[in-house]
Amino acid sequence: MARARMTRSELRAQDEITTTLERLTETAMARKNEVLIGAGVVLVLVLGFFGWRYYSSTQTAAAQKDLSNVIFAFHDQAVKVDKDRFEKTVLAAQKTMADYPSSSEASLAQYYLALSQDGLGDMANAVKNLEEVIGRGDTRTKPIAQFALANVYKRNGELQKSIDVLKQLETAGGFSKAAVAYELGSVAEAANQKEVAQTAYSKVVTDSADSPFRSDAESALKRMGLPVPAPAPAQPQVEVK
Repeated sequence: MARARMTRSELRAQDEITTTLERLTETAMARKNEVLIGAGVVLVLVLGFFGWRYYSSTQTAAAQKDLSNVIFAFHDQAVKVDKDRFEKTVLAAQKTMADYPSSSEASLAQYYLALSQDGLGDMANAVKNLEEVIGRGDTRTKPIAQFALANVYKRNGELQKSIDVLKQLETAGGFSKAAVAYELGSVAEAANQKEVAQTAYSKVVTDSADSPFRSDAESALKRMGLPVPAPAPAQPQVEVK
């Protein structure tokens, strides 16, 4: 079954994932030197994931090139049918994982493999692969995979499992607090867990006043007939002389 169109909040959450991935870089964003020309439009894939550097190792360079193919396939806007795009990503990710199984590139490829499997309606394998990424305990990829896993459970109606994963991520940290709190509130609301939803939505308002999720959290509280708390006062800035 094809994935439904993303809501505004889900798109914002996707932006948070992209931002988190970009934070993994230690150098300026590297640009892939392959250009796709189609209908007069030139698409340049910007690669800035996972602390990529210019390594002298041929093996590492080859693994990076394979991962770039995975990312390019997943985000290729020239492919208009999602099913085709996901299937191309699956093949590219499986190749990277088979050729460089112990590399960090393989771990991120497995993350994209899971996202594509979810898009193709293969929940069982999507969950399996995300759990394997999480199980490695890499502090850079684990929170991203946890957030994705919670969304897989949510889309497939397993709301309590989604809530459990989000609570674990909320406790462990490593991902946008506002995104996690809002998503927790959204899933808890859908599961008719009013107190959990109220606590989560309120946390977005009080602790993340500048977050793009704040207005949605306030609207959710009003929709549920609950009071909207006041944001926490800003900490005074100490002037350093």
